[in-house]
Amino acid sequence: MSLELFQSKTMIWCGLTGGIASGKSEVAKILRGRGFFVLDADQLAHQMTQPGTFGLQKIEQAFGPDYFLKKPDVMILDRKKLAELVFSNSEALLKLEGILHPLIQQEVKNQKAKWMNQKVSAAFYDVPLLFEKKMESQFDQIIVVTSPDEVRKKRLFENRKWTAAQIQARMANQIPLHQKIKLADQVIENAGSLEDLEAEVEKVLTKLNLNS
Repeated sequence: MSLELFQSKTMIWCGLTGGIASGKSEVAKILRGRGFFVLDADQLAHQMTQPGTFGLQKIEQAFGPDYFLKKPDVMILDRKKLAELVFSNSEALLKLEGILHPLIQQEVKNQKAKWMNQKVSAAFYDVPLLFEKKMESQFDQIIVVTSPDEVRKKRLFENRKWTAAQIQARMANQIPLHQKIKLADQVIENAGSLEDLEAEVEKVLTKLNLNS
């Protein structure tokens, strides 16, 4: 959406996305530090699969007990084992998404309505698969955080201890970053220091007239 069209809105609703390990979480942290509300799709998915939740019950029905840790009197999801399945099996991934996405979307809708009622100037939704799930029309502005592929691979290898095969599987599940950049309203480059990243965020906030 053009700047002229969205600046008259009560609240600017911004989608924050990018590629895996591009730095979305760090950008979200910077935004929160500046007082903005930021929803995190991964955190919401985690909430929806806590012991005793409806989401967890649906996952057990769909995938069976093999994807749960054995604990007395409580169901605990084996997230690592389930992730290994869904990122190597597209049918399983669609099944999981079919369970979690409606629950997450309802929570996002509730939070967005709450902030609009509070006259919040802007809020952000950190959602990795924004383009993959064709969510573009939901946002006033879409911000893509980008970083070179080799830098992202290094982060995943060093910080998460992933193998080359695991990294390739996750990256293959996402639209390439160069395509996301073309679809973005705003781009944040994350190839330098934290100070450089903070400056990039500040540039975007200035463009959106949100840095006052």
